[in-house]
Amino acid sequence: MKTYTPPADKEKECAVGCVMEKLGFIKDVTMIWDVVKASNPDRYDTPENVEKANQVVDACAKIVSGKGTDLCELGVKGITCLRDQTEKAQLQFPHFSFE
Repeated sequence: MKTYTPPADKEKECAVGCVMEKLGFIKDVTMIWDVVKASNPDRYDTPENVEKANQVVDACAKIVSGKGTDLCELGVKGITCLRDQTEKAQLQFPHFSFE
């Protein structure tokens, strides 16, 4: 399994937040976990993996909840939670590098 490398500076953190906002995963500095969950059938090829991914999203919705104060930090918190919980669920997480 490839590893996730978190962004090393504010500019790269903001890139994460901006991409997540463009995907509809963040709105008004709040993670929109229902939109993240709705994308799971496009990312996983079996019903079992979609269900595991939905459980990952549910876990992250509890960990990263409420309105944030910074789009950049929120994006990193969201993607880091997804990575951590995906690994716990033994699902493949896409390779992300901000180096």
